[in-house]
Amino acid sequence: MQPAPAVTGILARAFVQHRDALLAFAFVLVRSRDVADEVLSETSVAVVEADARGIAPEHVGAWLRALVRHRAADHYRRRARLAGLADRFEQVADAAEAAFAETWIAAEEAAARAHHLAACLEKLAPRARQLVDERYRRDRSIAEIARTVGWKADAVKVALAKARRALAECVRRRREEARA
Repeated sequence: MQPAPAVTGILARAFVQHRDALLAFAFVLVRSRDVADEVLSETSVAVVEADARGIAPEHVGAWLRALVRHRAADHYRRRARLAGLADRFEQVADAAEAAFAETWIAAEEAAARAHHLAACLEKLAPRARQLVDERYRRDRSIAEIARTVGWKADAVKVALAKARRALAECVRRRREEARA
């Protein structure tokens, strides 16, 4: 008897990290929250089984979406009452897969970006940080900010544009340093 491969938990952790996006993907495919929950439940079982077998896909996000897609297709196959429903599902699934693949951001990458942005915000000049906080954390309009700081609205727009450029450059540099 061959020993079982070590359970890494990598796939299960990725599933948990992307659960909300996978649920949204399932919902787009099956158009029912209850069925989407069922599809995600079946997917989680497949993920745990794959983890136990030591499967390590190259693109985990695409692999997870494929699992959801297959479980949703299984749902339609089991419940298909109308001729052509499975074909219609495949068309919708192709479109949904393309849309999700285009916008998929790994949870780790999003967390890293947020971490870099927080560090970069701390490096901004106090006035620039105040303007960014007023605009994006407090959701205040340009006119409100201008009144608060005693500037013209155009000056606030220019200062915010400069602050955004500085933040974007700082985040880009930090990401490059982290990759190196």
